Formats: sequence, structure tokens, C-alpha cells
Amino acid sequence: MVEKQSKIANAFESENNRSTQKIKSKEHFHFSDISISSFSMHLRKLNVTNATGMDDVTAIILKMISSLIVPSLTFIFNISIRTAIYIDKWKFFRVIPIYQSVGKRKCENYWPILILPIIAKIFEGGGL
Repeated sequence: MVEKQSKIANAFESENNRSTQKIKSKEHFHFSDISISSFSMHLRKLNVTNATGMDDVTAIILKMISSLIVPSLTFIFNISIRTAIYIDKWKFFRVIPIYQSVGKRKCENYWPILILPIIAKIFEGGGL
């Protein structure tokens, strides 16, 4: 009985290893660097009515100084992508409860809206 269990365990282990190898071999995902010109174009199209995040940097300020900050932000974004390190300050957000239906005294009648820093929205591809 022990020998049969051992054979089953070995068969399972070898099949599991083959499955893992197949999955690993298919994991080829690559990001391209962000170009300064592309990023500059996106910043010029930035919606200035976006809510301001915890960093208090407004969209209108970013848009006004975009020509000065685009090279630096592009560099930061590309390094973040290459190293898979996301800046901690961009993870903080403000939660605004938006009233949805009858009964303002019930928590379930509010929808939470997350207000991210504008830079984080840009990095994630939103807010443009």
C-alpha cells in the first residue's frame, strides 16, 4: 500500500512539475518604455477637473508645468516599470462617500469613491 501511495505521489509530483514548467514557459510579458513625447501628449490632454489626491498636486498645476516635469516623470515611470517598484506615496488615497439612494443614515446607501494622486492616475493610464 505504501509503495502504491509513493508511486501516486511521484506521478502527481512529476505532473505538477510539468504543469509548472508549461506555465512558466508561457510567462513572457514585456512592457515598453514610455517615450517623453507620448507622455507629454498625455499630460497636455489631462483633464483639469480631476479631483486632487492626498499629495495636493492639482491636475491644472501638472498641466501648466508639464514641459518642465515630463522628462523627470518619464524617467521615474520607466524605472518603476523596469524594477516593478511602485512609489509608496502613490498608493495613498482619499475615500469620499457618495450618496446613492434613500436613507442617508444607512452606510449601505453610500458608494465609496477613491481619490488617487493625479500622478498615480496618469501612471496607471487613467485620468488622461
